[in-house]
Amino acid sequence: MALTLMPDGKTFKKLNRTQENALNTYYKQIHDKPLTETLGLPLGLAVLGGIGAIAYIFKDEIKKAFDEQEKAFVDWFKGLPVAAGGGVADLLIKAGDLIFPQNPLNPEYTTLSAGTPEERTVGPFSLCQRWGLDADDWLANVQAGKFLTKIGAALAGNYIIKNMKKEGCSRPQAITQAQWDDI
Repeated sequence: MALTLMPDGKTFKKLNRTQENALNTYYKQIHDKPLTETLGLPLGLAVLGGIGAIAYIFKDEIKKAFDEQEKAFVDWFKGLPVAAGGGVADLLIKAGDLIFPQNPLNPEYTTLSAGTPEERTVGPFSLCQRWGLDADDWLANVQAGKFLTKIGAALAGNYIIKNMKKEGCSRPQAITQAQWDDI
């Protein structure tokens, strides 16, 4: 029988053989972790390090392949509305109608000369007038080049025209007759 420090960390006791075996089993369960728990983090870091090293070694080749794939995807995406005869554009507009409310961006009432003594509220604008103001804003953004792609500009114009026709509005001057008839 030996003196042994007990699990509370303060008490020394003489233990018989059974007690000593129980205490050894207790410590073994606390301190022995499964192999996956012990080696999981180092193995994971080694794998990530290996992938990182391979990526660094072949970075020029990877970048070149990625740029080629990106260009091919952009060309394919830009060609979708043309290739599908506008069917993709109609599909995107219908999906947008389901997700976003079909209201003009311009409000029913607007404030002129805000923060000055001449401040006044103007309105109410009819729904057609509001869509017409959206068309004016759309044309200004197209002319200023604020759309990322021509497809984005065309989809925005398509959205405005479809909603104006649905409301029975007349064609605003910001939209050409050809655009109006095409949609």
